[in-house]
This record gives sequence, C-alpha cells and structure tokens, in this order.
Amino acid sequence: MLEGSLHQDIGLMLPRLHVAYFHYNSFSGLLPSSLSNLSEIQQLALSYNHFSGEIPFNGESLSGLSVLILESNNLRFEKSDDLNFLKSLVNYNKLKVLQFNDNNLGGKLSSSVSNLSTTLSCFLAGNNHI
Repeated sequence: MLEGSLHQDIGLMLPRLHVAYFHYNSFSGLLPSSLSNLSEIQQLALSYNHFSGEIPFNGESLSGLSVLILESNNLRFEKSDDLNFLKSLVNYNKLKVLQFNDNNLGGKLSSSVSNLSTTLSCFLAGNNHI
C-alpha cells in the first residue's frame, strides 16, 4: 500500500501517461492541479484514498479521458459549487465512466450534466451532499 501525497508536478513529469490506477492506497492531500496536464490520459482512477479539496479538472486538457474514478475520498471544497468540475467534463466526448460517489461534495447538479458525453455508461454520484 502506497501512502503520502501525489507529487504536485505529476502531470508535468508524466505528460504521456495513458493509464493511471492509484486506487486502494493511503494517498492524502490535495489532488495536484497538474493532473490537467496529462493530455494523453485515457483512464484515471484515484479511488479509495484520502484525497481532499477540490477536483482540479478544467477545459479540454483531458479530452481523451474515458474513465475517471474518484470515489471514496474526502473530496470537498467546502463550497456549494463543489460540482463545478462537471461543467469542464462536457468537452470530454470519450468519457464512459464517471464515478465520484462516497465523497463530501456539495452543491446542485447543474443542467450541464445532461450535456456529458453520449458514450457515458456509468455515472455514480451517490453518498455526497447533492
């Protein structure tokens, strides 16, 4: 089992990474904002850790992403707009799996959820404060 935090520059150090599964470890701390630099990432799983803070995805930087699994962490920005990251995922037209259940995210699901990828087949958002 790995522990500690993900290096803040992981997205800059491994920009050509295609698949990253870091689930079922004891990572903690904030999700690095440099994750948005993983321009070739297709599958990213960070579930079952102790990550906290906001979800740092924005724009079209991860447009090839098909699997994003963030479940069972302590993600929360302690604002009513914790779910704003969903708006940036509208441009991810290859997204098939989106799981962010079992966190402490708050807010309302915006209408942008209806504009998520037409290939989306798994959407898990339960056990949050939505």
